[in-house]
Amino acid sequence: MTIRLTKLRTLCSRSPGRWLVGGVLALGLLVVFRAAGLWFSSEATAGRLLRQARRAAWDGNHQAGLQLAEQALQAFPSFDEARLFAAEVAVRLNRPLVALEHCQRVRSGRPETVAARRTAGEIQLLLGRPVAAEVSFREALEADSTDRAARQRLMFLLRIEGRNREVADHVRELLLHAGSCPAEFLFAAAWPDRIWIDAEDQAFVRLCRRESPSDALAGMGAAI
Repeated sequence: MTIRLTKLRTLCSRSPGRWLVGGVLALGLLVVFRAAGLWFSSEATAGRLLRQARRAAWDGNHQAGLQLAEQALQAFPSFDEARLFAAEVAVRLNRPLVALEHCQRVRSGRPETVAARRTAGEIQLLLGRPVAAEVSFREALEADSTDRAARQRLMFLLRIEGRNREVADHVRELLLHAGSCPAEFLFAAAWPDRIWIDAEDQAFVRLCRRESPSDALAGMGAAI
């Protein structure tokens, strides 16, 4: 045993730098694996808590649902699915500021981004903040230009502010992405200037009437 220790000391004394680098690398790998284990453990815990939160809310216990969702976020702060769910439950509990904070903390470029920005806009409208609401709706459309709900809410906001010419562009977008006769005809029919109708829109109306002759909305569009 003494001989082996002597050989080890001799080897270390001959190449101390190599042993130091090796020790640092080993320690670094240990830290990385440890952090990865904690990350996966935190994500699993957050997922379990979110499932419990959904069950609680489904049973009508929204307060417990919100608490469990926020516990999930404590375990895994970047869990955007849990953050959006917490916002939705907070809305049901009539806690708009809590819901708004969760919506605003959902990261960009995530599957939950559009719903979070749209919900934030709705909350801002309820709080009497039209400028902030418009920003949120436009952010939702930047994330997904085909999101009808965000576009319809932005149209509503622009309409009540009297910005009809801006609304016209959004009506055209809805018509272009519509798979059937859109209910937006009802919204547009009340406009005094009818500025949104052009040749492309008229062709769409004729198509709707041909496919569904009894559709009152298509008839209203043709009348415009």
